[in-house]
Amino acid sequence: MKRLLPLVLTLAGLAPFLLAPRAAAPAAGPAGVLHMNEDWFAAIDAGDVKKAASFLAADEGLDREWGARPCTLFLHDADGPRAGHRREAARELLAAWIAEGARTGPWRTEVDWARSECASGDVGYAVLELRRTRAAGADDGLPDVRRYRVTTLASHREGRWLLHHAQVDELD
Repeated sequence: MKRLLPLVLTLAGLAPFLLAPRAAAPAAGPAGVLHMNEDWFAAIDAGDVKKAASFLAADEGLDREWGARPCTLFLHDADGPRAGHRREAARELLAAWIAEGARTGPWRTEVDWARSECASGDVGYAVLELRRTRAAGADDGLPDVRRYRVTTLASHREGRWLLHHAQVDELD
């Protein structure tokens, strides 16, 4: 018993460090791509342009004749088709879309259906059907519900998933 006492005391002293909560690492594979999309829309719903834009990947290979991979964002909604080619244009379009949503009231996004696959450990895609709701509509005070299909291509870089392409299509 006396031999166990130092071990028990040592473990008790280390317990706060061993049991301390740790930040969760981004999930690998398809689940990680889906979580990234959910986190992206949570930032959009919160009106956090900086956080939402942090999900956009950097443009790659724009100086090459072939194989360039600009970050792209396409929005097809009631305002018509809009596109941001290259990261900065995609960020500006995203900021405008977030500002439009902020003017009409807070939105809440829920995933109705989702599918994700990964071609490798660091490249994947997701297709989601979303329902975005705001508490009160423009004139009648009833909830405003909009449905979207979202397609994203992402890569896992520097410990997190980043969007290279996103297409957001309003369904209704």
